[in-house]
Amino acid sequence: LDREVFQKVEFVDATQDQFVFVEFDYSFGESPEEQRRKELYQELADRFLVKDFPTVVLAERAGRPFAYFIGYEDGFGHEAYLDRIRRAVSDYQQLRAVTSSQAAEGEKLRATAEALTNVAGHIDVSDDHDPFLHFYSEYVKRMLAALPKDDRHRQTLKSRQREQIAESARAALWK
Repeated sequence: LDREVFQKVEFVDATQDQFVFVEFDYSFGESPEEQRRKELYQELADRFLVKDFPTVVLAERAGRPFAYFIGYEDGFGHEAYLDRIRRAVSDYQQLRAVTSSQAAEGEKLRATAEALTNVAGHIDVSDDHDPFLHFYSEYVKRMLAALPKDDRHRQTLKSRQREQIAESARAALWK
């Protein structure tokens, strides 16, 4: 990932004005400073629900993530990664636009549900947690309560919620 994407001049040129990149090196020494760095990294990993490596998190200024890319497939390349980032940014901007719009309530509900489902598609699910359900729980609850039972976006959100509950139960059994 680092060699094939982050170190490419084309990737850096395309993203450096839009993002602040932070890389965490999880090798620690024994000094008090190194132990403090380890604690800080763990606090950040806990805050952003990072359990797997590599994980790339795209977040807004306030800290709400709008994309989680877990893992990397060799050969994917910087162009495909840039495209993935651009789609995530676009879908998040659409969610922000529709939630702040003055559209009629029914129209706004449908547009929000669609935008929320699109954002969910950019947040990878790990074995035992779903960052989307954590960071967007208020949206999910509102959509599940307001959308008709046969609405496809409601069904998508409900399915993701059910999968997380089942996965959490399986993880608890294996502990």
